[in-house]
Amino acid sequence: MRSRWNWNRNTYEEEAREKETVGEEKEEEPPKKFTVKGLAEAFEDLNKILKKFENMDPNTKRFSLIEKNVHGVLSAYEQIYDEKRKQTKKTTMDIFLKRVTSLQEEPQAGPSGGVPEKGIVIVGDDSSMHVIAPEDLPVGQEAEMEDSDIDDPEHRAATDHNVDNTTEILREWLKNVQRLYHYVEWRPMDEPESYPDEIGPKHWPGSRFAHVMKLRQAALRTAREKWSDYILFIDVDNFLTNPQTLNLMIAENKTIVAPMLESRGLYSNFWCGITPQGFYKRTPDYPQIREWKRMGCFPVPMVHSTFLIDLRKEASDKLMFYPPHQDYTWTFDDIIVFAFSSRQAGIQMYLCNREHYGYLPIPLKPQQTLEEDIENLIHVQIEAMIDGPPMEPSQFVSVVPKYPDKMGFDEIFMINLKRRKDRRDRMLRTLYEQEIEVKIVEAVDGKALNTSQLKALNIEMLPGYRDPYSSRPLTRGEIGCFLSHYSVWKEVIDRELEKTLVIEDDVRFEHQFKKKLMKLMDDIDRAQLDWELIYIGRKRMQVKEPEKAVPNVVNLVEADYSYWTLGYVISLEGAQKLVGANPFGKMLPVDEFLPIMYNKHPVAEYKEYYESRDLKAFSAEPLLIYPTHYTGQPGYLSDTETSTIWDNETVATDWDRTHSWKSRKQSRIYRNSKNTEALPSPTSLDTVPSRDEL
Repeated sequence: MRSRWNWNRNTYEEEAREKETVGEEKEEEPPKKFTVKGLAEAFEDLNKILKKFENMDPNTKRFSLIEKNVHGVLSAYEQIYDEKRKQTKKTTMDIFLKRVTSLQEEPQAGPSGGVPEKGIVIVGDDSSMHVIAPEDLPVGQEAEMEDSDIDDPEHRAATDHNVDNTTEILREWLKNVQRLYHYVEWRPMDEPESYPDEIGPKHWPGSRFAHVMKLRQAALRTAREKWSDYILFIDVDNFLTNPQTLNLMIAENKTIVAPMLESRGLYSNFWCGITPQGFYKRTPDYPQIREWKRMGCFPVPMVHSTFLIDLRKEASDKLMFYPPHQDYTWTFDDIIVFAFSSRQAGIQMYLCNREHYGYLPIPLKPQQTLEEDIENLIHVQIEAMIDGPPMEPSQFVSVVPKYPDKMGFDEIFMINLKRRKDRRDRMLRTLYEQEIEVKIVEAVDGKALNTSQLKALNIEMLPGYRDPYSSRPLTRGEIGCFLSHYSVWKEVIDRELEKTLVIEDDVRFEHQFKKKLMKLMDDIDRAQLDWELIYIGRKRMQVKEPEKAVPNVVNLVEADYSYWTLGYVISLEGAQKLVGANPFGKMLPVDEFLPIMYNKHPVAEYKEYYESRDLKAFSAEPLLIYPTHYTGQPGYLSDTETSTIWDNETVATDWDRTHSWKSRKQSRIYRNSKNTEALPSPTSLDTVPSRDEL
């Protein structure tokens, strides 16, 4: 077992005087009175440590350092155990984990029962503006941060190879947090801004891999020199949203262990297979673990981005990030080099998915830009809000204001039930993060509708209508949904809005939603397409053959039979046609009504009740929004299907969760039925092989 004492603290303080520091070091407090019991325990710990050096040459620097620091050890002892390590100090995790949760609570005891000393090292290996987001600190392309103890930290920060304002933001952050640390070391390097052999900020040439590997090795070496028990590596674009992540990883008692991080796809921070040449190998185990179909802590050949090393384990002494092992012949890649080092040291890597720990973005391609990296970060943030609280910006840096707009639409409506405040709050924050301005439309609550109100509105169900899955008639929840959309169409007409976006409150946005939708609408305008309704989110029901691609407009098809009204763009003429159909006296669910109006509903009997069926309807391909949850998933809730029969409020319907086929995920669309003609032709850059499950 390594010591919890930091023997070379004085050495680090002497070296620091030769380097630029932020602020002044705190004055030492006068020695406090030691108790007899405290002294006895301190010497007991000291003797255990001295036994490690019985065979050491007394003339060595290390031995003399121990001898000189006996009194320092005793002071450290009282400092560690006095008032539970000064509980008012914030931990490293407080500062780094984007303040997404309250991490200021007292750390839990480690596996041995005491408060473990932890060496925390964060290495950012990505030159991008997103790493300087207020939610994501420390920052920089290659930013290094370490703590000898999570409750009583020192801090080292280095930043280099930046083409953005990383240095300025990191300097502001350090200025505001230095009081939380005993000692701060600051190493900015403004030049060079890039690597000589890179083609862009997202390109990883060999020089960049080598630089990151050297940074990690330096961090590992420092943690060993300071006798830290643990070292935690976190890429700066990783978001740990579970405040117990560190304690949970420590409790696994593994030499190398990683929490599984989520992304918008199958990509994560581990591999389940590796080829004899060191390349990524797809396995059936990977999706089982990634999608939580199997849960636990699994041996894997590779973990990366965020992982914990237990430096108390003797085998960890053999681990190296740089230089590569003498027998290494695989590709020069930081994560592969370290995986090989782990293998040669006889150390098994582990990946845990027992809980949800956090998120990471999907890596961009070499030719992509910093602006795309920002969009990548924003998407990670809004995805995290689907099942968790928003990631709040750090209080220690200035926040750049956002300027929401309507994306070129005359109005953007968001339909929301007043009693669904959680959905409203999430959507408003999600839209704000994307700088989208919306107007809230208070939805008609089907549960509040009574028979008298329905009669006053002259609402009657379309004769013969039955739900295609359950054979039930129309529900009051579905009537409320229809009336909510109808009120939007009426406002479009009353205000003479030419181009309007309508979204519901239970949607998740695709990556680069705003940019993609704006481009689609620009392409439609340039093609002078005559349109009246454009789905941006739906469930495609006709899957036997492809839908017809629209000439001269990429990513657009003529809409066939579809479910859901998650989101759509509607024109003034489109709204006039829908309202002019007088649907109240022959009502059916709104997502059945729309296909009738563009003459694609498969039930001919329903279409007979609507004489004019010439709505010009299209759909984005691929879709730009999807439901947040599907039938049977945790968090799924339907306000349309859990309701009462439209003309009898005593007859309840409950097709929620396990029964509603309508709200199930899109059925499989086979290759020959996919709308491939609407997609842009792939380029050589799109076919570059990936090292991960992308």
